[in-house]
Amino acid sequence: MLSFYRDIAFKDGGTPSPEDDGEGVYCFTKSADAKDVELSVGFLDAAGEKHGDDYDMDVNSSTDGGAGVDLLEFCMGVLGFSDIVAPVFRVLLVFVAMTALLLGTSAAEADRFPKILAAPVGPWPEGGQFFVHLCIKGGISDACGGKETTPVQRRAIEKRLRQMPQILDLRYKSKQEALAKMLADAPGLTGVIEENDVPEAFTGRLHRWSDAPAFDSAIKALPGIYIARVIPTPFWEGKADIAVILCDNSRRPGYCEGRARATAGEREMIEDLLKRIKGVKRIYFAGQAHNMWMSKKFDTLLSRVVNPDSRGKDDDAKPKPLDEYYESYYVKLDDQALVPSIVDKVNSLPGVAGGGKVSVFYGLGF
Repeated sequence: MLSFYRDIAFKDGGTPSPEDDGEGVYCFTKSADAKDVELSVGFLDAAGEKHGDDYDMDVNSSTDGGAGVDLLEFCMGVLGFSDIVAPVFRVLLVFVAMTALLLGTSAAEADRFPKILAAPVGPWPEGGQFFVHLCIKGGISDACGGKETTPVQRRAIEKRLRQMPQILDLRYKSKQEALAKMLADAPGLTGVIEENDVPEAFTGRLHRWSDAPAFDSAIKALPGIYIARVIPTPFWEGKADIAVILCDNSRRPGYCEGRARATAGEREMIEDLLKRIKGVKRIYFAGQAHNMWMSKKFDTLLSRVVNPDSRGKDDDAKPKPLDEYYESYYVKLDDQALVPSIVDKVNSLPGVAGGGKVSVFYGLGF
């Protein structure tokens, strides 16, 4: 009988357990769905005594190779089985038990992890974002004449911004804040960029994108402004917190150099990491077609402000082919405080061109 079960276990991929002493109990283990599954068959009871043809069959499972949870225990003697029970029926019990174990725990485990969802095709977020940088001394802007914005001009700009009904929120960023942010993003600039090289700025959001042309015209007319930009709200704002851009065949220098597009195996590794990180709520996959649609939509919205006259467009510009767009993942979190640690993890994986908090840069897959 033991040889019978041993043959079945071997055929199913099981191997003898290191704990198998060969004295009345035979154990076999196999790996399935990141779990160690153990099948044991023996004639001895807890006291080490044998009782005729009675035998025990146990199936256990654990996720770390340690002591598992006893998921099934059959005592054939207690159930009244005798020599007339066909070995085929015994095998059936084994397979039913193993199938219930593997399928049941796999389904439960799958339910614990977020599934990979297709990227949504809308809606595009309403509103826009603006950045108003003030003049710095020695700047090259004709509007500044090489002079720094005066305190009087800065107060006038802030007052005008706060009076605009189009603005949803407004924030002032000092030179110190701007420099700290720049050095955090690019540590290599430490000692190269100084505080006086960085402009003060006002940033904020607009209620409606339809207000962007009027806002753009009004703000650029004020003295003391080095440069002002208004852009559509990134598509992924509110839908995701992290963007993970994958390697492709045509990245800029410094991104995935010397390699091709992310492989299926690399994508599987990225997905597995994201699924198992605590705090990940949803994971979206955006293919090349989705990123093409998103980029073109952004350009269309932006053209209403930057270049509202269609006759000014470069008609000779060739459209970007689908193959030059990227694949990417977008991740929604329970807590945005998790962004830095998760970004560090995904950026260490092969096949990742870059990951970061959803923004204009990462929200469009540039």
